[in-house]
Parts: sequence; C-alpha cells; structure tokens
Amino acid sequence: MNFRVELSSKALQSLSKLDLSDKKRAFDKIESLENTPFPTGYKKLGGKNEVYRLRFGNFRILYTISKPEHTILIFHIEKRSKVYQ
Repeated sequence: MNFRVELSSKALQSLSKLDLSDKKRAFDKIESLENTPFPTGYKKLGGKNEVYRLRFGNFRILYTISKPEHTILIFHIEKRSKVYQ
C-alpha cells in the first residue's frame, strides 16, 4: 500500500536550506514514507494529535498520517535542537 507524501510550505522552505548531503538523506527518508508510514526509526510523539517523528542525523522530520486518504503530511523539518520548540 503506497502513501502519497505532501510537504507543507514550511517543510519545503526548511528542506531548501539544507546542504546537499543533508538534502539527500532527507529525500531518502521521505521516500521511505511512501512505502510505509512507519519506517525504521519512526517514533510517535506524545500528545493528543497523531504526530510522528523520523530522524536523520541531527535533523527531525515531523509528520501526520491520514490513513483513509493514504496521505502523509510532512509539516516540519529542522535540527533536533529547534524542532520541538
């Protein structure tokens, strides 16, 4: 079951600021989400909303899943030190 991955404008802006090697690693993680919304290394974050985290290096990708529509929305990509603020 494949999922469609969408990036918010904020996530696209963050992605554009990454250096080339970090961009490649981010795209590899994003591609892994197309096959499964729960790839190796994912973690569900606490709280009311269904928010998940995927790490790569010192960066985090935050996303939500809409199972009926088979859509994953990536809404934040940032360094670990800033992403949870």
